[in-house]
Amino acid sequence: MFKPKVTAPATNSNVIEFDKLWFTYSPQTSYSHTALKDVSLKLNRLEIIGVTGATGCGKSTLVQHVNGLLKPTRGQIRTHGMTITAKTRKIRRVKELRRKVSLVFQYAENQLFEDTVLKDLVFGPTQFGQDRKTAEKLARYYIKLVGLDQSYLLRSPFNLSGGEKRRVAIAGVLAIQATTLVLDEPTAGLDPQGTQKFLAIFKKLGHQTKRRRLIIVGHNLDHLLSICDRLVVLNAGRVVADGVPAQILSDRPLLEKLGLTPPLLYDFAAKLTAQGLDLSQFQIRTIADLVAAIKRRVKTKATVALPS
Repeated sequence: MFKPKVTAPATNSNVIEFDKLWFTYSPQTSYSHTALKDVSLKLNRLEIIGVTGATGCGKSTLVQHVNGLLKPTRGQIRTHGMTITAKTRKIRRVKELRRKVSLVFQYAENQLFEDTVLKDLVFGPTQFGQDRKTAEKLARYYIKLVGLDQSYLLRSPFNLSGGEKRRVAIAGVLAIQATTLVLDEPTAGLDPQGTQKFLAIFKKLGHQTKRRRLIIVGHNLDHLLSICDRLVVLNAGRVVADGVPAQILSDRPLLEKLGLTPPLLYDFAAKLTAQGLDLSQFQIRTIADLVAAIKRRVKTKATVALPS
């Protein structure tokens, strides 16, 4: 059975480091807008990193620097062995960079353009040097990984449902075999079942293969809490929090200050605490974690009325 192998590069060539990076749209015009301000971050290998913040905080602008779609106005970014600054007129080896860093835009289905799903899935791998036979094997592997059967390969992507198109688009990006995947609101517009399916896929890619770094831009804090190792929070173009998701997302004063809605899990846990079932000692990231924590606590507590 064919199983692709993504080779994790050496540490020094796989670093992503923002160094006092600023970015301004339409500089020196009346439309000038500074979207990123003095951002310094180092994104480690083999992490699932969530990037969040209120609308307009600079999330998408930040991740578009990772594969050279945007260049800094000031400062620099070191990404996969390349340094990009404001003085960089043309990124050398840009094709190599974009083979290593794949970016999935919000509503990725708009990236589809071929007349069959198979042609769409093999386009990326063949553009980056894979032979046609291997590219087709990758297409079959990743179409299955995103929950579609082989019959979809012969169908037109334009006749699929919105959720199916999203799955095909993400399968096409995965087939490139990048070591860093940047996912900008990858579950936007999906129903709850489709959302959970994709979250499971991303978690598997990041944690089980041990070969990829995932950077996930999102606004749903429950989703980011459930799968991310690390959370970066932006506000007005600046990094205001960076660390363990559970610690950041349990800081209600910080979230209120930033205009972010706390995870529903933590709201529910807070209601339980108010009724005498203190869950503060447990690390809760998923519904399963919450259920397990409740079971452990009720063994030592009298029955309490659960909040509605």
